[in-house]
Amino acid sequence: MNEHTALGIAQIVFYVPAVVYIHYIGIRCWKYGPKMVWYPLMVFALVRLAGGGLVIAYQNDRTNIDLIKATYVLLNIGLVPLLTVFNRMSAMVSTANFPGDDRLKKIQKICGILILVAAGLLGAAGGMAGKDEEANSQTKLSEIAYFEFLAVFVLLTLLCAYLYFVKHSHIRQDHHTYLRWMLLAAAPLAVRTAYGIIGVFEATGKNILTSMWSSLFGSATAFALMALLPEYMVLAIFMYLGHYRIKTCRSRNWVDDRPPKKKLKDKLRDKLQQGMSLGQMGPAGDRPYTPSIEQAERGENGSGRGLLGAGDSGRGGASGLGHDGLGGGLGLGRGGFGGRL
Repeated sequence: MNEHTALGIAQIVFYVPAVVYIHYIGIRCWKYGPKMVWYPLMVFALVRLAGGGLVIAYQNDRTNIDLIKATYVLLNIGLVPLLTVFNRMSAMVSTANFPGDDRLKKIQKICGILILVAAGLLGAAGGMAGKDEEANSQTKLSEIAYFEFLAVFVLLTLLCAYLYFVKHSHIRQDHHTYLRWMLLAAAPLAVRTAYGIIGVFEATGKNILTSMWSSLFGSATAFALMALLPEYMVLAIFMYLGHYRIKTCRSRNWVDDRPPKKKLKDKLRDKLQQGMSLGQMGPAGDRPYTPSIEQAERGENGSGRGLLGAGDSGRGGASGLGHDGLGGGLGLGRGGFGGRL
């Protein structure tokens, strides 16, 4: 058994419990959101688990080109979900504490776009593995992808440092924990990013089979210490923050951090379902009347007991009478009163 086979077995051993626990966290955090903080971790753990199996399979079949491509892509795509989580978690903190700051929103959108583009470039580069005639293209694509990863990592780390050290007094106390642990996670993420950048200069193209920095063909020790171990440390930090999220959201002082539109639609949906359970009847008198969410937001209802719904900055309500379209409405909108008959 060589070093890479042992490393593949170690990945399976370490990531089996990680997959179970991170899926538990993702399910528990479903209603607390934001979902894009936890779901990439679920994907990442599954990718690392599958990557361990593919490494073992490759050691038993070194001539399978498709297996080489799949293994190479899975081993080198670890930064994508981790940076996605880093970005979305910082967005969760900034949106909850500075909802009107468009600069922070633009920074996080730019980071998200860069991560998606880099992931596509890295996937394309992995598809060129083993093709000598496309060695130069593979190198260029990998270099662009990892420099985008580096830009995103630096930008998000500076953003977290700015929020924690400069805006500390303006941030909720429970969100200080997220920022502290994200800054701690930045250290192993820096090591992982450095390994990737070294790899794109030393272990792509024609050097992929000979360089020690190649994740599949090079030193298993270097890959374990500079890629797999930092990734697992970051995953452990994010799993702790997931546990912390569940704990704090279950407390009485939990504040809903979801975007306002999401909260509004969920409240309206709950009211609609409650109205249906009370037996609202429609104009035909033979089936429940279910107004759309858009109608509820405008304060419209065709009949029955009336409908309560949340507006942008207040409450809205509507009631209707009769089957012939006669109705009345009363709503509180953006700071004013309105009514119609």
